[in-house]
Amino acid sequence: MSGRPAAFRGGACRRGGSCGLHRLAASGARAARLAARAQPAGVLNRLRLELAGPVTAPTGYSVDGDLRDIRFAAHERVPGVQGLSGRLSLSSDGGEFRLESGETRVALPRIFREPLALQRLSSRIRWRQNPEDWFVQAQDIVLNAHDGRVRGDLELRLPKDSGVSPVLKLRADFSDGDGSHTARYIPLVLPEALRSWIERAVVTGRVTDGSVLYHGALRNYPFRDGKGRFEVRVHVKDGVFDYLPGWAPIHDIDADIYSTGIGLLVTSAHSKIRNLDVGRMTVAIEDFKARTGRW
Repeated sequence: MSGRPAAFRGGACRRGGSCGLHRLAASGARAARLAARAQPAGVLNRLRLELAGPVTAPTGYSVDGDLRDIRFAAHERVPGVQGLSGRLSLSSDGGEFRLESGETRVALPRIFREPLALQRLSSRIRWRQNPEDWFVQAQDIVLNAHDGRVRGDLELRLPKDSGVSPVLKLRADFSDGDGSHTARYIPLVLPEALRSWIERAVVTGRVTDGSVLYHGALRNYPFRDGKGRFEVRVHVKDGVFDYLPGWAPIHDIDADIYSTGIGLLVTSAHSKIRNLDVGRMTVAIEDFKARTGRW
């Protein structure tokens, strides 16, 4: 099956008439239910389908084609997207997606409070089915937004047993960040009190460069038992930090920020409080669960 573009919506594919492609790709009742809830829509171009076995009861399949302006809602572990484009190849055992999108919105309701608005999103994403899990690998990730740029790679293992935690391996570098929009990117895994404090305290600033490293089971974060690793490093210039209500904010900050998810270390080479020049300053929070930090 190949030819002119096919538009689809709500799990159904239309190319002249309708077809049962979504049922083949679903490969099981659970996946079919997921597709129905996600309500996918978009355009398929240069679509090719190959079946193994009888057409009415295929034992295997392969599909490839160009996807344009793909949209689907977030559901369970699957993120929601709008504007996704790229080249897709898949089978019952795995597949590959060469992602190349312009204006895109990505909803990660388990991680971020708001959808991420992107100007460019590209990566080579591959996945395969193993006896006990699904393995997903995203290489050469490029993410450009008005608030900054990200480059990185990730690997994710999704166990078929829901009682076993997914395991993530992530390395990403970022730059050109806008500190005034920090609240959009604070992960929901942080305690509510800490998220609220960061949203209020970080007023503005330029993130010139930084990196994030994560390696471990998602349910083990923040790895107090040492069975995993999480690190964030950020360099900020021209920052404004309103750390305590009723106190004068610190401004003109030039600082390095380091966090392991358990605590926080801020080392500032220069800043000001009102018209007072402040030299080297260190702020340390050994444990976010504690109520006091160290200056």
